[in-house]
Amino acid sequence: MNVTLIGMGSGQPENLTLQGLAALRQADLILGARRLLAVLPAGCTENRAAAYRPDEVAELLQTSGAENAVLVYSGDTGFYSGASSMMEKLEALGVRARVLPGLSSIQLLQNKQCWHGMWVCDRLPTTAFSLYLHSSNLLLAVYQAV
Repeated sequence: MNVTLIGMGSGQPENLTLQGLAALRQADLILGARRLLAVLPAGCTENRAAAYRPDEVAELLQTSGAENAVLVYSGDTGFYSGASSMMEKLEALGVRARVLPGLSSIQLLQNKQCWHGMWVCDRLPTTAFSLYLHSSNLLLAVYQAV
C-alpha cells in the first residue's frame, strides 16, 4: 500500500501543489476532515471517508484494500499539523508514507502584495516570534526568550 499525506494549504483546490493534485487523482481512497473532502478537485475518487485521527485512519487503511491512499490536511504538513503523529502511527504499523507539504499560511500571506517587505511580529508571554516578508525571501527568527 502507498500512503501519501498531503497539505492542502488554505483548503481550496487552487492552492494545491501539482504533486498533491497528481497524488489525489491517483488515489483510490482519500481520508481527511469533512470540510477538506468536500472541496477536493475534479477527477478524484469518490471513495472518501471523514477520518483524521491516527487510530481511525490506521483501521481504515488496514481494512480498505486500497493500493493508493491519501490523507489530506489543512495548511502545511509541518506547522501545527497532525501529520507527524500520523507518520508515527504508520511507522509503528510498518507502513511507509510520503509527505507532500502544502502552502503554509505564511507563504499565502507573503504572496499578498501589501505584505511584501514588512515585519510581522507576535509577542507571547515567554517568547518572541519575528519574521520578515519580502518578495520570495522569508527570514525567520525562531522563538527566543523575551
